[in-house]
Amino acid sequence: MNDPDPHAAQYDRAPAGLLVATPEGRILDVNSTLCAWLGYSRGELLECRGMSMLLTIGGRLFHQTHLAPLLQMQGSVAEVQLELRHKDGQKLPVLTSIVRVRLPQQARQDEYAFMLSRDRKKYEQELLAARQRAETALDERRSALQALSASDAELRRLNSQLALANQRKEEFLAILGHELRNPLAALANAVELMRLRGGLDPQLRRLTEVFERQIGTIEHLSSDLMDAARIGQGKMHLDMARVTVGDVMQRAHEMAAPRFAAAGQQLVLVAGPDALVEVDMVRLVQVTGNLLSNACKYNRTGGTTWLSHGREGGQAVFRVRDDGPGIDPARLGHIFTMFEQLDAAPDRAQGGIGIGLALVKGLVELHGGTVAAASDGLGHGCTFTVTLPLAA
Repeated sequence: MNDPDPHAAQYDRAPAGLLVATPEGRILDVNSTLCAWLGYSRGELLECRGMSMLLTIGGRLFHQTHLAPLLQMQGSVAEVQLELRHKDGQKLPVLTSIVRVRLPQQARQDEYAFMLSRDRKKYEQELLAARQRAETALDERRSALQALSASDAELRRLNSQLALANQRKEEFLAILGHELRNPLAALANAVELMRLRGGLDPQLRRLTEVFERQIGTIEHLSSDLMDAARIGQGKMHLDMARVTVGDVMQRAHEMAAPRFAAAGQQLVLVAGPDALVEVDMVRLVQVTGNLLSNACKYNRTGGTTWLSHGREGGQAVFRVRDDGPGIDPARLGHIFTMFEQLDAAPDRAQGGIGIGLALVKGLVELHGGTVAAASDGLGHGCTFTVTLPLAA
């Protein structure tokens, strides 16, 4: 760690706590970020009795019984919840990743990366709060419908309150989507620093790939939240142009194909009679991508999804059909509602928070089109059909 390092300043100021120790726990190096989090100077940490001083009693036990054996067997540990101990004795919850690096002459060292998990919990709580606010607004609207026998003045008052509640919900979604983006740049920089320091080390490269996937997930969620808020507030701008549906489907297919391949699934493009439409191509690709993303997410390994397009009844039509777990017909009328979640397939428990299909419906309707879902029931796949008016 004493060799000249052109990235030393970036390493020291990284928005992640970084630490290097021997497998026995003796601290070899630590950056200023972690020192600030824990209330120690760099000299104090380098002269302390080792990693054990930084862990709570439970953390030491977990490190000895779980982390140390995992490092010995597989050489890395990714995204493990751990509690560090501040100099004043307070607990500091962190998300911990460790890579064991082999040095010349059989020497080894463990490189730690810590992320404050309280920020992650904060975002989860904010998302739950957003859902609760939306549910509250819906409950208030149902109450208003039950009050039809009230006077006109009372109904106007209730409608005004509901409109204000819905406006605040949309404003909250917009603010939340924007605020979720703020920590992403810092996290992305930290991942890039880890990549630079890791060189060609495959274990560290895998670790940075995990971080990149998580950052991508949050970025996608943030974009969906902001788009949903824009639609709800009537602020969504469309750049309309005359394009063929075939061109849109081809672009959406190219963008989604790598995800299907990584999931061990097939994505088949079925071209029919082409149709000229006047649409915002970027947004229509987004609509198609969201439908394809759902199909991939809930289908099994080896499953197939068909993306087809053509003309029907004087309209342009495209469909996303899969042979996945299907949807209960009783729920088909609700799946385009904001925060309504589909049931995940048994082998794919990663669901979203119920924004994607609501966003699809909003964008399609802004283009003067319709979207509908059909399924023969659980275990029989499902089909999403989008219709759009032909260009004049």
